[in-house]
Amino acid sequence: MYDRILVPTDGSRHAEVAARHGCRLAAEFDATVHVLSVVDTGAYSDQLADLDEAVRERRTALEEQAKDAVTTVETIIDGTSDVPYESVIEHGVPYETILNYVSENDIHLAVMGSHGRGGLDRLLVGSVTERVVRLSDVPVMAVPPSLGDQEAVEYESILIPTDGSAAADAAVSHAVAIADRFEATIHVLYVMGSGRGVPSPSDPARTEAEEIVGGVAEKADQRGREVKTHVQAGSPHDRIRNFISEHGIDLVTMGTHGRSGVERYLLGSVTENVLRTSDAPVITARLRNSD
Repeated sequence: MYDRILVPTDGSRHAEVAARHGCRLAAEFDATVHVLSVVDTGAYSDQLADLDEAVRERRTALEEQAKDAVTTVETIIDGTSDVPYESVIEHGVPYETILNYVSENDIHLAVMGSHGRGGLDRLLVGSVTERVVRLSDVPVMAVPPSLGDQEAVEYESILIPTDGSAAADAAVSHAVAIADRFEATIHVLYVMGSGRGVPSPSDPARTEAEEIVGGVAEKADQRGREVKTHVQAGSPHDRIRNFISEHGIDLVTMGTHGRSGVERYLLGSVTENVLRTSDAPVITARLRNSD
């Protein structure tokens, strides 16, 4: 499923945490890691770089930072596996350069670090990762910095939240493929947006929910993985976030928009909120040809 995995890096701790996950996946899927650092042309003027000494010094400093960032990721890869890798430094607008690299190099998965400010104001990733997640045609894994102290990268419990939409189904194959490699348990969760609790088994809404999680579970069963289905009621984002914590989820896979979101630049409010607050890595997968 993943032959080429991209690990963009800016030299931050967040990028280093993501690199460990990208490297671990590459080892399991026999993939090549592409390490990319982008020198942000917005931080200096290209037109003045050959004329103004201060601008030249700024550009040189940014290029050195990019080289250090790449070297750090290369050291992580060399120290944890023998996966092949390619490294490149490019100049441009970071998110645009990353997206172009994904397209031009047939990347199958991008793995990026995320960060937030904590508490109720916690935000998704930085603006670069957020834009890549929103615009990428290939799956993106956003890795939270809370995993920085993790001794080893393992995926033993994988969560697939679903609302029954085609967009949600786009993430199922990624969960199943990774679960197959890591012999993980898959949890399929459907959250009914109701403050009255889960309806009785005879309620048509409950029947529909059971059919939806059962359909997802059937796809996972075909690979011989253990699958557990769950139907809960409440706020979808809150339920998913609590489920991650209560069940020790190591990875979440989600579609980038649900029933009501069909516009290219929208993730869907549930997915976006989970990305902002999850303490587990989240893979977002876009439904192709959904524009």
